[in-house]
Amino acid sequence: MAQSIGSRPLSTPRVGAYAYVGLWRLRLALGWVMLLATMVGLFAVSWDVQWHTAVGRDRTLTMPHLFILGSITVTGLVALAAVLIETIWARRDVSVAQEGTHFASMFSSSLGAYLVGYGALDAAIAFPLDQYWHTLYGVDVTIWAPFHVMALVGVSVASLGEAYILAEVAQMAAQQGARGATWAGYIGVIVACAALLGNLSFLLPNALSTGYVSLGNLIFTVYPLMLGAFAIFVMMMIIRALPWPGAATSVAIVYLLFGLVNYLLIPPLMTLNLHLEQQSLLPGAPTVSVMAVEWQYGLIIPAVLLDIVAWVAQRAKWPLRQINGVMFVVASIGISLTALVYPLFLRSARSHADPLGAAKGIRLTAAQLQALNNMPHSSVVLIVVISLLLGLLGVWLGSWFGTGIGESMRRKQQ
Repeated sequence: MAQSIGSRPLSTPRVGAYAYVGLWRLRLALGWVMLLATMVGLFAVSWDVQWHTAVGRDRTLTMPHLFILGSITVTGLVALAAVLIETIWARRDVSVAQEGTHFASMFSSSLGAYLVGYGALDAAIAFPLDQYWHTLYGVDVTIWAPFHVMALVGVSVASLGEAYILAEVAQMAAQQGARGATWAGYIGVIVACAALLGNLSFLLPNALSTGYVSLGNLIFTVYPLMLGAFAIFVMMMIIRALPWPGAATSVAIVYLLFGLVNYLLIPPLMTLNLHLEQQSLLPGAPTVSVMAVEWQYGLIIPAVLLDIVAWVAQRAKWPLRQINGVMFVVASIGISLTALVYPLFLRSARSHADPLGAAKGIRLTAAQLQALNNMPHSSVVLIVVISLLLGLLGVWLGSWFGTGIGESMRRKQQ
């Protein structure tokens, strides 16, 4: 297990005392600046989804786009500053270089700073490409557009990098007995993991509209697969990386707070933005935050279950194989319950089981009616069962990747 908060140092720092303190203070300050910028970007993406859904697209530099670009810019520039400052410092002090990760035989910095920089660059490149995509193909409100996915991957990598930076800072501060900085580091890890889960969550709702697969008369959605992979990846990573009981639950609570903030702030911001832009809502436009409605609030279930298992396993000193087996079973149950309590999942299953019934009350052409009639039919129960079984693969993948990265993060701390 990693060192607990306030305990004695595990080892003597390789850097001189003053340089060591200065190094983790630098990383703590810059890590939190990057994290705050990422959280602004997370909220701005929800705002942008609302704008596209309720208003459409009238120009490139809308207010949500400006906040997204500002978030990416700040995150990238601060990551670049972190790399450059540590590189110059390492060239003057060999002991500082020992605490950094070397890249291209030129740079020395924390591994997390490289990840943040790469993620910000990826998202920055995606933005103009997305504008070109819209110029060619018009407006789309789907998250699964290629450069939307590219941008979300970039900000997700940046969130992971911030978790790396702050986890390492927490351990460095703990070795110096700096209790406040240790708490700040570990709380930052929790917030960064919640932001990572939030960015990945933007990809989930489209799995219930365009993520259905038909194999003959068998119909299923990749939603549980993606839900299990994303959520269990983050939860297993934080359980392995953090020496706190309740780590996964803490991430889930912060994640749920992001959804609450969207619910409370996006409607008044939309009203103000509409007034400033002199725009009007589309017919039937939602007045409640779209992402707040589509947020995965049920993820508190697997988070609590996994934390309970982790606590029992630690007290009972279970062998590793038993821990992994029980974790997989509990995570599978938790993800299945999360999917089942998500209203949009069952609603989409019913609409794909009976396409004609779902289209009642909607004026359709003869060709559209014929197309719906030719679509494969299946029972709701069969769709749900097959989809949930596919979700077990996502749980396994998420657990495997999350455990590996969490252990890597812990080794990096030590």
